[in-house]
Amino acid sequence: MAKTKRTKVTKELLDKEFVEVKEQDRCLATALYETTRSHPFMGAILQCLNIMYTHALPTAGVSFNADAKRWDLFINPKFFCHHLNEAMDKNKKSIGDKARKAILLHELYHITNKHPMRVPFIKLSPNKRRLMNVAADMAINQFIQHLPKGCSQCPPKEALQMGVQCANPNCCGYTIHVEDYYDEDENGKKTPWPEGKTMEHYYDLLLRKIEEGEDGEGECQSCNGTGEASCGSCGGTGKDDQGKPCKDCSGTGGSGKVCPDCKGTGKAKGMMDTLDSHDWDGSGDERDMIEATEDLVKRAMVKQRMSYDDLPGGMKDLLEELKARRAELDYRGEILAAIKKSASGHERKSTWTRKSRRFGTKAPGTKVGDLPKLNFYLDTSGSISIEELNEFLEIVDNFLRAGSRKCRLNLFHTSNYYSEEYKLGMRIDRSMIESGGTCLESSMRDIAKRKADLNVFVTDGCYCDVDITGWLTPGTQFPQCLYIISREGDAEHPLKRFGKTIKIPASTNVKE
Repeated sequence: MAKTKRTKVTKELLDKEFVEVKEQDRCLATALYETTRSHPFMGAILQCLNIMYTHALPTAGVSFNADAKRWDLFINPKFFCHHLNEAMDKNKKSIGDKARKAILLHELYHITNKHPMRVPFIKLSPNKRRLMNVAADMAINQFIQHLPKGCSQCPPKEALQMGVQCANPNCCGYTIHVEDYYDEDENGKKTPWPEGKTMEHYYDLLLRKIEEGEDGEGECQSCNGTGEASCGSCGGTGKDDQGKPCKDCSGTGGSGKVCPDCKGTGKAKGMMDTLDSHDWDGSGDERDMIEATEDLVKRAMVKQRMSYDDLPGGMKDLLEELKARRAELDYRGEILAAIKKSASGHERKSTWTRKSRRFGTKAPGTKVGDLPKLNFYLDTSGSISIEELNEFLEIVDNFLRAGSRKCRLNLFHTSNYYSEEYKLGMRIDRSMIESGGTCLESSMRDIAKRKADLNVFVTDGCYCDVDITGWLTPGTQFPQCLYIISREGDAEHPLKRFGKTIKIPASTNVKE
């Protein structure tokens, strides 16, 4: 019975959104042609992109195909071929074919601005995630002409921001534009939000706007995001005067009526939805996304018969940023691999204090062996920022989460002035820092004394050599070291002979 019902619903959806194949091909071909005319290289990228019609989403959207390791662009045929015929610009002029081109550019700009590579890896609540999605559209829409601003029947944008729905069933929607947002002081003076900023910048502005309005993360304050008006008897608490479930609303706190403030949308005042779908969470590995984006650009270069020098400035910046991010990921992986190699997992050792499971008291049993010991020595002489030091600890945490290990955190300049057991998630603040020159003799003596399995330095590499003659008994090897050299540091430091050296990439900040 359930299968029959699903089949009926699917058939109704397909009938409702049916568009002739010829019309689908015409609309997409025209949009690609117009894009290639006005934006030749972007048009070439779109021609290399996998574009498909689907009924699985209401408008359009890009996603990363983790299995095929490629970017896919999905378009709803009814929206793209019919609804966009109703699209109007800010002067209420019809812009059907131009709007289709704008939608393709909008989806492509999400990829070239690396939104799907950044948003999934930021830990946010669902409501804050929605704000980030709005900010992503705000960052790119200002560079795209002819995005739809509603249809001829749409109410004013102020009403749309309050959740009022357009009466036109074929309405194409109203896209988010930074020009519609501003700050207002206590005197009523309005200051427009700046243009040309990043997704993260607009997210901070949106978050501040919500906080100043005392609404919860983009939710309507009156209904707490439910879209339903509160019960008149219990005031939305769900309980009566005796603390028992309210009889009028069955303890739900809702009246079953639409919230008058948000018109049932559950959104805070001024917060609009994105035109397209941003289903990016858990879509794939960041390294695979970087490689797929580079491949897309390089295929477009071949198609356009262009060299790197001929690329538009924005594409050169994109490739450089992807290269920098790849270097950061490689450097993190290299650090983890070096630590794992020297401080591997749990080992078991034989002991007569436990009987063997197989042979009883006639053979020794086993127990967990000594755990590898790790010592971290962080240079605080002033040449390395706190951010770099904490970035290293964040990398280490990913390794330590795999199992408990004995770790000790040391801070040094000319002497080892701080030495405490390291706990997962621990970070450095300025109150812990002492500055001065750089000398590793104190730290090297500590290493010779403690004899940890691996000793990791985070330093700039600018210091004198250390003579360890006489510190160890004859035939004893100095404990293994790993040197992480800062971005501006010297990888050719004088203590390279004691272990592996890894240089932090010169630039790991990915800009939009």
